[in-house]
Amino acid sequence: MFFEKRYYRKYINNKFTCFETTQGESNLFISYEGNYSLDKVKRKVDTFLLEIRTILKDIVNRHEQFLTSLTPISINDPFLPEIILKMLKASQKALVGPWAGVAGAVAFYVGEKLLKEFNFNSLFIENGGDCFLISKNEISLGIFIPNLEKILPIKLPPGKWGVSSSSSKKGHSLSFGKTNLATVIVKNDPILSDCLATYFGNSTNFEDALKKLEKMKNTYDGLLISLKNKFIFDGKIFQDIFENVKK
Repeated sequence: MFFEKRYYRKYINNKFTCFETTQGESNLFISYEGNYSLDKVKRKVDTFLLEIRTILKDIVNRHEQFLTSLTPISINDPFLPEIILKMLKASQKALVGPWAGVAGAVAFYVGEKLLKEFNFNSLFIENGGDCFLISKNEISLGIFIPNLEKILPIKLPPGKWGVSSSSSKKGHSLSFGKTNLATVIVKNDPILSDCLATYFGNSTNFEDALKKLEKMKNTYDGLLISLKNKFIFDGKIFQDIFENVKK
């Protein structure tokens, strides 16, 4: 299995314990802050990653459109796992197919399972540019904007956050847009942030991106779109940043 080099993984505070793990198409980067042995945490991650991959394979075997549909679908099955229901709900909200949220769903599933086992001060799970961030403290991170080759520093309040990015220029995910970057930040929900990143990443021009923004107002906490030489910033996260700059 080939994975694009993820250079951004080296930019992590040295107070975190970090490791990668791979199963099939899934390649996770885990960073945690807490006094737990690396071997113990890694064993749990591998167990939970296998669980979610098994759930996803089963749903695709029974309902192929869950993988192939580019628009929201419904599945008449009273026994669907909770994580699959979350993917269906997020895709309906973001007007994309449910598989658009798969990276966020894997990160969410593994992260929530880990939180039941360990009392981390911080836990970051990154899955191909889609992140589930959990911290008892303020979170500092940077968004790399490819066409400018600049990093935009942002801060998130303590809590749980989904931070997802899509690009028509980089990565292996399917994109019908022309965006250099679409980054979406959603409190508590990396599945929705992943689906919305796909939705905005499919923008073909600046006007198209603005129309999509109006459709999705209030579904996210932060939105950044870079399209050629133009940028869109929206949501409370970026409003707070600009307010602080003014001060």
